[in-house]
Amino acid sequence: MSQKNENHNYDKHEANHGNNACRKKRFVIVTGDKGGVGKSTFARGLFDYYIKNKLPCIGYDADTRNPQLERHFSPKLVRCVNIFERGGADRLLTDLEKDPFSLVLLDMPAQSGGYFAKFESEISFFSLLDELGYRVTMASVLNRVVDSVNVLNVLHQYCSTRVDYVVVKNLFYSADDETRFERYNEWEGRQKLIASGAIEIVMKDLFYKTYDFVDGYSISFSDALQHEKTSIIIKGRIKSWLAEFEKNIQLAPEYLGLNTKPMSDKEFEFTREIMLQEREKKKEIAKIEFSEKVVIESEQVEKKPEEHQSACV
Repeated sequence: MSQKNENHNYDKHEANHGNNACRKKRFVIVTGDKGGVGKSTFARGLFDYYIKNKLPCIGYDADTRNPQLERHFSPKLVRCVNIFERGGADRLLTDLEKDPFSLVLLDMPAQSGGYFAKFESEISFFSLLDELGYRVTMASVLNRVVDSVNVLNVLHQYCSTRVDYVVVKNLFYSADDETRFERYNEWEGRQKLIASGAIEIVMKDLFYKTYDFVDGYSISFSDALQHEKTSIIIKGRIKSWLAEFEKNIQLAPEYLGLNTKPMSDKEFEFTREIMLQEREKKKEIAKIEFSEKVVIESEQVEKKPEEHQSACV
């Protein structure tokens, strides 16, 4: 994104939200047009940031077939909910009525746009969240195909100004070249979206072997940095990716709930204990064989410079 566009988005964000005293609680919904678009990767990165920064949050995973958010963290921090089953969202709203977390993250399943509209209209979801004191953000993860734009267009037409928007360009699909999102960049609705306050960010690609390692052990990105089988190369790639991810989400601090007041150390103790328990439990678990293979291959790569140096002596 150009600096001019970044400044425009930031100014629009400031104009929409004003000072901290006027802020509502934040309910972030992560959406995408199909499986593999990077939706759950973004949700996992965002939830990782929340926990690392002691933000008072709760996660909900609506992907009943592949609940990545719940699997990579803990059922005590992320609750599975089937919002497409009639009455399935009741638990979510009842939870928030009883225990109103300042920050809520909902990871939607792929291709859920049409179902979401039906579900929302049936129970007036946005209206009820507003009554509970939440402002909704739709974080839409895009790839380069036209379906991404179509889904975003339908979403914007339905939700209009009732929600805020963050558009996430997943650079996995563009060889780290943001300009290759031609279908979105040339979409006539893009300027209307930006004019209404939408903020555009990018999500860098994470090398597939590193991603496979994290998936193989079902751990968070931050926990992967402390896993006993994490090689120096894997650690370096994750550190670099997380630093870039956190820099990019800072372009939308209010929309993504990053300005939520952190918990005190005492308040955070429950979450910290859960994450420590999950970390210990998953240390010895290798759910798929290629996790070991990734470590072995990474170690072999590390040795290559030394071998080359020896050969030159």
